[in-house]
Amino acid sequence: AIPGKHIFIANNVEDFIRLIDKVFNEKGLLNEISKNARIFVEQYFDTKKICKDLEIIMREPLKNVKG
Repeated sequence: AIPGKHIFIANNVEDFIRLIDKVFNEKGLLNEISKNARIFVEQYFDTKKICKDLEIIMREPLKNVKG
């Protein structure tokens, strides 16, 4: 996840306060981050995609097995 695009990250209290202030003062920022975060999660944490990728990884070594 990219900070400022998909997620807000604060390393200390001052950063946390600054980010909250930014969300309140920049119209549409919260909606934009929320939309981007959802797309990120759907892209990288989709259960069906993860299972498909895992199946591909697990089958790869079997390609060279004769039997």
